Amino acid sequence: NFQNGQRLFPGAIILGDSIYPCLDWLIPPVLGDQIINNVLRFNMAHKRTRSLIERAIGILKIRFPCLNKLRVCSPEYAAEIIKACVVLHNLCILIEGALDDEVAMQYVEQQVEEQQLQPVIDGLYNQGRRRQLIEQFD
Repeated sequence: NFQNGQRLFPGAIILGDSIYPCLDWLIPPVLGDQIINNVLRFNMAHKRTRSLIERAIGILKIRFPCLNKLRVCSPEYAAEIIKACVVLHNLCILIEGALDDEVAMQYVEQQVEEQQLQPVIDGLYNQGRRRQLIEQFD
């Protein structure tokens, strides 16, 4: 939908990890050795925001291991399965409390950190939307 110009709200973007290209609607962090202050602040905000989502997904995968290798016939069907898992997860929290497994949480956080630091392609931060967002961190 984003690729076709559809947005949930004006200016909406997707924060991707460094493996993805920099597009108008898909913004990865900036990689490289010579990072200036506003780029560093942008990367930190990007990392904190994505980290929240990664932890939430990790918790769902811990509770529902079937999500680790979800292979179905269509993205719509996958979305329905994920929505069902989220509803069941929320019901579990209401009934038995939050998932309180420190080892599992440490594993999820470690996975997030490793993905954030994985070196990939460099040199895209002068492009379009990401450059505009970085300038806001001056």
